Amino acid sequence: MTTYSLYSDKGFRLFTFWEPKEKMPAYIRLCMQTWKKFLPECEVVLLDYSNLEEWLGIDVYDEILFKDFSLPKQADAIRCALLKKYGGLWLDADTILTSPQVKDYLMIDSELVMISKHLAFIKANNNSKIIADWYNQIQYNLKFYKDVKYQNNAVQKILHPRRYRRVENWDYLGNYILHKMLKTKNKKKFFSIDRMEINALPELNNKNNDNLVENYQNFYFENDYSQDVIKNTKGIILLHNSWTPQQFLEMNEEEFLSRNNTLSNVLKTVL
Repeated sequence: MTTYSLYSDKGFRLFTFWEPKEKMPAYIRLCMQTWKKFLPECEVVLLDYSNLEEWLGIDVYDEILFKDFSLPKQADAIRCALLKKYGGLWLDADTILTSPQVKDYLMIDSELVMISKHLAFIKANNNSKIIADWYNQIQYNLKFYKDVKYQNNAVQKILHPRRYRRVENWDYLGNYILHKMLKTKNKKKFFSIDRMEINALPELNNKNNDNLVENYQNFYFENDYSQDVIKNTKGIILLHNSWTPQQFLEMNEEEFLSRNNTLSNVLKTVL
């Protein structure tokens, strides 16, 4: 079986990013508490701008990344660089672990493991060729963006019109690159855990309308489906923090857990 660089001297290494740490919503902290419960052997590394250089160095990316790109796009680039350098596990901060079954996913013998190609969960070897290629393409995309925006490089626009049109897209440094790569890479190097099979996005099984944001908010914040979620979810739930209503983002832990809705009751149950 392949040996992965999942462990540090302090234990299992798990990375996430939130900028700034001090403004992390209380419910996100509750999500992260589930990691300590079901992965107690882990060393959770929470990064923000204050410790990013300590882990990645000063020149890992051009400063244009932090100057011009949104935090979600920065997070895509940061997770790639961390996994390239250290290997291990990346979880988005708005991820809930619901049972020890999540450990089974970490034992999968593959260079790269994801949940249906969601970047919220990535387990990777630190010498992963896929991650290295992703990192190199991020560097290329950043240079392309800089050339087009600041050097007014019309040649780039002409030679790469499709890439130019995607510069402003949310997935420019993440899914846009990685999804294309995974279609061409040796499938033995990549393992995709079916998100529907493990019920990682339970709201998709209870659609009330075709508006994804409204359906998400209805499922997690306006109703209580927590018993079904706990029963049918196999170890992990992937949330969408950007879809969380503002009032819930502002609640402290006690207030959040006092609510009688799906998300509050899931967290109360698993913790």
